[in-house]
Amino acid sequence: MVSKEFNSVIMGILHSEKLRATIPRVLVLSALIEKDKELTAIDIHKIISTDYNEDLYISTIYNSLRAFEETGIIQKFKVGDQQAFYSIKKKSGSIRAICSECKRTYFINDDGLEAYIKNSAKNINSQLNSFSALLQITCEHCKK
Repeated sequence: MVSKEFNSVIMGILHSEKLRATIPRVLVLSALIEKDKELTAIDIHKIISTDYNEDLYISTIYNSLRAFEETGIIQKFKVGDQQAFYSIKKKSGSIRAICSECKRTYFINDDGLEAYIKNSAKNINSQLNSFSALLQITCEHCKK
């Protein structure tokens, strides 16, 4: 399964958000943290089956993801009719670029742009809790 140190990190996250540390939650959170990229529920199911040799119902995985999303541990990302992608929430906002051709997703870290978006919310007397921005691009591989 997972190392003791890694397991204590997982337990700390769950405890800080007042979530029970069930086996499915520990496994789903472990998969998201270890892979450190956006994953679908199907991807998570495959990782848990192959890497951890555990068999969970897909509905159990979705229930864990919903609990994590509600507490702000993860972010959900969906484009059109595609399956939703989930990733560990690293900042208050997320900016992604998705290639219209190959559907590859790029994570954009731009502190200046994030600060501008936060200030824009203040200009309309609002408090920004989180945000998500999507840029549709043609990536360098598909341009060729």
